[in-house]
Amino acid sequence: CIPGKTNPSFIALSSSGKAYHIKVDRINKNISVLKVFDLPAIPEGSNFESFALQEIDGKLVAAWAHRGAGEQPATIYWGVFDLLKYQITQIASVNVKVPFPSGNVRHISDLKVDSAGIVFITSGSDAGDDGPFESAVYIAGFLGLRGNKIAFKQNSQMIPLYRFNYHKIEGIELVSGAKGGVIVGTDDETMGSSIYMVGESN
Repeated sequence: CIPGKTNPSFIALSSSGKAYHIKVDRINKNISVLKVFDLPAIPEGSNFESFALQEIDGKLVAAWAHRGAGEQPATIYWGVFDLLKYQITQIASVNVKVPFPSGNVRHISDLKVDSAGIVFITSGSDAGDDGPFESAVYIAGFLGLRGNKIAFKQNSQMIPLYRFNYHKIEGIELVSGAKGGVIVGTDDETMGSSIYMVGESN
């Protein structure tokens, strides 16, 4: 979701790095694509599973991640996003590996950034269409202004904030307010999909 917009507007990202600026018209129940563009300087072999936008220290910051797999770490990218030109500048990156799950792991299956710059990630294991599946939610670090650039301070201790047995998390959303929380969505292949609020009794 693009911060500060009255009408819902989003950037959706394909696994190959093609981005779609989408506008939602709630009154007419219509979704329109305003612009299609590519992420800059996409490394060969990238497989993206996340894209997030957040207003940080007066700058619109984009963050996205290559998911990684097994011994190959995930890579978090970030930069300053110019929505008028559809350009991302001051791009930097960092590699991330999680301690759990350990088998058939996708180190980052989704990523969100809150208004303080805290970077939440989900990780999941996928042994095939019938599982078994495991997932976890982490704080990978935070993004903030250092000098004139947005910098990432990586968490030196990757602590699972929440673990999911039997589910493969592929989406996370941060909902503010008394009735909000950390919401996760699963893709459990032949066993269907679920939406959960982290920490809530099921």
